This record gives sequence, structure tokens and C-alpha cells, in this order.
Amino acid sequence: MTEKENMSGDISLKNKGLGDVTANNVSIKQGGAHDIDAAQVEITMGGANRVKGEQVTLRQSGAQSIQAEQVTLRQGGVVQIKAETVNATQAGVVVSRSTQAMLSTSQAGFVLADQANLDQSAARVVISKGPTTLDQGGAVMLIAPKVTARNSGAVFLIAGKVEGEVGALFGPQAAAVFGVVFGVAAALALRLMRRK
Repeated sequence: MTEKENMSGDISLKNKGLGDVTANNVSIKQGGAHDIDAAQVEITMGGANRVKGEQVTLRQSGAQSIQAEQVTLRQGGVVQIKAETVNATQAGVVVSRSTQAMLSTSQAGFVLADQANLDQSAARVVISKGPTTLDQGGAVMLIAPKVTARNSGAVFLIAGKVEGEVGALFGPQAAAVFGVVFGVAAALALRLMRRK
């Protein structure tokens, strides 16, 4: 194959790798590509650097970045996602930016969404413009106007309304006090280290 594949039809590969690919539909099984630009992308047991498309599905696969309308991850990993809808099951995501994020038995670093749903999932930071639902999930920092939770937890919780069972180590006031105390302690520690 050449370094740049540019095809108007469909590409289906098994046990092969490609450079950059532009096509209507791309299906890769046990292979990979560098950059993919296609309407429909499906990668099974493979990987890609950058994927851009309308509908992207990864099964037991990974990607550096995905930009799409709809992203479905099944036992995969992605560093950065920007999409309308993210649906991740048994997956890992470092940064997810979406209108709707649904994580099931998954891990995430940062989830930035209009609506977020974490089902038996955990995230370091969840920031949602709209309602957020946690079912046996957790976050280090959770910020949302409304949180509905069942058997879930957060270290720092800032929410306009909370329904259900959510254990928070720090509420809004305690989080602010903790931040101030931590900032002062860090500043003093840095000052002491500079003197030596």
C-alpha cells in the first residue's frame, strides 16, 4: 500500500497496516492505520493514531484521538475524544468531550459533557452542564447542576441538587477551605525549598 490511501469507496483490512486513509467506510481487523478520515470507521483488535468520522466503533482497540458524531468503545482505550455521543463499555479514556457521555464499567481521566452517566465507572474529573447520573460510580471531582446517584461517591462534589446516595468527602464549602489550606501549604513548602 502507498503512504496515503485515498479511496472514495470502502476499505476492509485484516492483519494489515496502512498509512493515512480517506474513504467512505473503513473496517480494520487485527491491523492499524495512521490517520483515518471516513464516514463509518470500525476497528477490531487494532489501532489508529487519529480517527475522524461520523460513526466510530472500536472493539478491543485503541486510538490517540477520535473526532466523531458517535463513538462506541468496547474494551478499548482512547487518549482524546471529541464527539456528540460517547458510549464506552469496559474502556479507558483520558479526555472525553461530548454532548452525552455514557460510561459503563469504564475509567476516565476527564469527562466534560452536557449530560454524563457513569454506571460502575470512575473518573478523576466530571464536569457536566446538565444532569449527571452515577450508579455504583465515583469521581474525584464532580461538578454538575444536578446529580442523581445510587451507591456512589465523590471526593469533591459541587452540585446544585443531589438526589440519591452519594458519599462526598468534601462538599462545596469544605472543598473551598481545603483548596485555600492546600494552596497556602504548597506556597510555604515551595518557599522553604527555594531557601536551601
